[in-house]
Parts: sequence; structure tokens; C-alpha cells
Amino acid sequence: KADDDSVSTMISTLTVDSVEPPDSALLKKLCKGALAADRAGLEDLSALLVTRFETDSATVKLKVLRVLMVIAEKVPAIQDIWKTKYLYLVQAATNYETAPDPEHGDKPQMRVRGAAQKVMTILTGADIASAEAEAEAETQAAAEAEAPAAAEAQAAAEAQAAAEAQAAAEAEAQAI
Repeated sequence: KADDDSVSTMISTLTVDSVEPPDSALLKKLCKGALAADRAGLEDLSALLVTRFETDSATVKLKVLRVLMVIAEKVPAIQDIWKTKYLYLVQAATNYETAPDPEHGDKPQMRVRGAAQKVMTILTGADIASAEAEAEAETQAAAEAEAPAAAEAQAAAEAQAAAEAQAAAEAEAQAI
């Protein structure tokens, strides 16, 4: 297991705020270390990624998400940590917004959102967009299922009211 300074240095290097892509050999080395790490080591690794993720830079956020994608796919044990402790961060990043980049416009924030969506899929095993669509479909189906029941209840109430009105009319007729 690599010591914390070395892991911290690797994460800082992999998530540096520059247009240069992360070094794939260094990412492999980080994954190898994560595979050999115990739960405490994975907690420390996650905390370092979170610290970098909280940086106010779309580039850094994107790189952290990409590093997390790779590690989460290769080291399933880290998924539990992210699901229980940090899922809210990834969820929030699916709606990430920042001022448009002077050179790239909205592209950086769109890339962060897309990467966050992929990480959510890895962590939860479900696509957020399809989960939202499923929830909407379930709500629609429930409303459709309730509609006939509501119509039946209304018809029954109307029949009851008509029967009561007829009974009242008959009672009145007998009284005369």
C-alpha cells in the first residue's frame, strides 16, 4: 500500500487544473494501490478525491469524476464508500452549473454533468435519467390506475345520492 503522501501526490497530479489529460500510467498505479488497500485506505483515498472535487474548477471536477469512474469500476469496495458517504456530491454534479468558460462556453459544465451521470450509473447501477423516466412512468401508471377507481367511486356516490333522493320522494309521496 502506498503511503498517504504518495497517494495524495498521485491524486493532485491526476486532477491538476490543466487541459492535459491525466497520465494513464499514474492512474493504473493508483488503481493498483487502491486494489491492495484496506477499507481505511479507501476511505482516505476517497477523502482526498472529495477534497479535490470541492475545488471550484470544472476541469478539476471532471478529472476527479474520471479518476473515480476508473477506480470504481476496478475497485468495487470503493463504491460502498461513495454510495454511503459521497453520493450526494456526485448527484449534485449531475446538475452542475458554473459561469460559461470564455473559450469553451458551456462545454466544461456539460462534460462534468455527463461524467457525474456515468459515475452515478456505476455507483447505483442505474442511469439517473432512466430512473427519473421510470419514476414518472410509475406516477402516470398509478394515476391511470386510480382514475377508474375514482370514476367508480364517483358513480357509486351518484347512485347512492339518486337512491336517497328517490327514497325521500317516495317517503314524501306516502306522507301525502
